[in-house]
Amino acid sequence: MDKFPPLTLPAIEYEAVEDLGRELKRYHLPSGCNPEATTFVDILYPYPEQTPRWNRKNANELPDLFPLEGHTDVKTPKLRVFLFRDASFLLERYRDKYRFARGNPTVQWMQQRFAVSPLFFRAAALPTFSSVQEHISFPYRDQAGKAARLDGYYYLRDCPYPGHRLVWFSHRLGGELGSTYITFNLPEATSRAIMACTPKALLQPLSLDLFFCEGILRLNQRALWKSQGSLFRLEEDEQLKSSLTPETAAATVTHLHGVARAFHWLRADLCDLRRTLHFLCSIADKFPLNSPQLSVGEMDSTTESLKYLKSQIEVILDHQSAGRERISTQIALFFNLSNQLDSRTNLDIARLTSEISISTQHDSSSMIT
Repeated sequence: MDKFPPLTLPAIEYEAVEDLGRELKRYHLPSGCNPEATTFVDILYPYPEQTPRWNRKNANELPDLFPLEGHTDVKTPKLRVFLFRDASFLLERYRDKYRFARGNPTVQWMQQRFAVSPLFFRAAALPTFSSVQEHISFPYRDQAGKAARLDGYYYLRDCPYPGHRLVWFSHRLGGELGSTYITFNLPEATSRAIMACTPKALLQPLSLDLFFCEGILRLNQRALWKSQGSLFRLEEDEQLKSSLTPETAAATVTHLHGVARAFHWLRADLCDLRRTLHFLCSIADKFPLNSPQLSVGEMDSTTESLKYLKSQIEVILDHQSAGRERISTQIALFFNLSNQLDSRTNLDIARLTSEISISTQHDSSSMIT
């Protein structure tokens, strides 16, 4: 099996390399991964004087489109974006199982051209059994000790999507600014939103990260609306409450527990997104410090946009908390209504028992006489 290039941060990357040697069964593959299928990638190389447009290619074509030999671009772009639809090409069939495709030409191209870390490959190719949120950055310095590049990656999660979405970034610092992004599983709506933007706005540092996070925030917002709508319809259903039976009461409480679970997942995903935004704020602070040509003022729109997204998260979290309280109220209500049904049933049984007893006494009296 092909080996990884020398590790940049061996203390934390070594374990990732070991993990990538694991063999996986079919049901352990990350959501959306199908090693037998073709992975497509949307490529964006916008220049200030050109209208941006996506160029969709087979992921296996990338090494030929952007060869390693003499890979210095004729005209160095300030932004390169590779949006992979999924991570299927990262895995290969091995006997009756699957494993990380270290020998895949596109994988090797990503390592050699952009120094993509095995930590990122592990996050994309291996299943995630916990909700741990990862984000990390790797600073690179020139011979003079000045910051020359900042690489890293982060997760993005949302309630409707069963898997995880990933963003790898590489920002040039010091001299001419520029950024490269490699992403997996981002929603189609994000691509459309980027295309509606002007090239100049896209070239602003971290502008793509804002699109990525805003898209995930909107998906979580829709998940909130869906859960709120289900809860509201139940709250307003007077007919259900007036004609309640033990069976419908049990089914309704079970449904409410399902809505509560959705609210809990929503909160977890929003807290993850909030941590990612804090991480991006720390990245934004590094640009003016390490790029003399970029003033603090030039990053104002980016930092204010990050603050706005964080404020939107707080608003959604407030609605989520209110929704959980409303669910608790409804569950208590249906328990009370169910207990009243039991009480009426017990009263009916007691009345029926009394009537039977009286009737039996009458029968006994008739037999005696």
